[in-house]
Amino acid sequence: MRAFFVAMAAAIALFGAPTESLAQKIGVVVLHGRWDSPRGWALGLARYLEREGHLVASPEMPWSGGRSYDKGAAGFVAEIDAAVADLRAKGAAKVAIAGHSQGAMAALYYATQREVNGIALIAPGGYAQGKLFVEHYGGVVAEARRLVAEGRGGENMSFTDLNTGDRSKRLSAPAASVLDYFDPEGPMNSFGIAPRVRPGTAVLWIAPTRESAGLTRLSEMTFERLPAQIVRSRVDVAADHMSAPEAAKQAVMDWLKGL
Repeated sequence: MRAFFVAMAAAIALFGAPTESLAQKIGVVVLHGRWDSPRGWALGLARYLEREGHLVASPEMPWSGGRSYDKGAAGFVAEIDAAVADLRAKGAAKVAIAGHSQGAMAALYYATQREVNGIALIAPGGYAQGKLFVEHYGGVVAEARRLVAEGRGGENMSFTDLNTGDRSKRLSAPAASVLDYFDPEGPMNSFGIAPRVRPGTAVLWIAPTRESAGLTRLSEMTFERLPAQIVRSRVDVAADHMSAPEAAKQAVMDWLKGL
């Protein structure tokens, strides 16, 4: 045994102490935005974090262009759980969730349900309590509530979905999922979930300088509602809503080092 420690001391003297071991790696789950995919606007951020040595998972989420809200809040929490478990199995000792737009809102909600080391919220979107959403989705939410009350939450309903940049499209989704994403009293009400972020969760808020006035106002009001006892920081980046993940790469990297 003594010979082993002598050999170890000699190796450290010769090569230096290891600066990072596998057990010290940080895993990052990158969540894309509404109608997007893992190969969309957040791809550059995910690849950058991988190049910098982090373990990264980029799952396709229920709000992607190909899935159209096929699962609600419980479903996307379970999918993030799976991504976190995979990162831990690969050696991540700490895990952070980095979300863009709708992915940021989901990350915020996830931090009320699970313990993670941190969440990076990049240009959050999908504020169910926002005036635009309440006015546009009001009738859809009322119909979804009726279907769920009748035990028909799995029944698909057709509606016009909105997205940043004055975009819209018709799609179909289960009534229960519609409530989870668009009910102003549901899981995507940022004013309701922000105060419930679990203690010990570090929060990085990325605010694009060319964000719309409505999203900027909701973002600032949500940030103010985060628990006072958690470690939180805000970084403004010169970008619009869609390009925010690319502009946020260095800020996210610096923040991860602090974890």
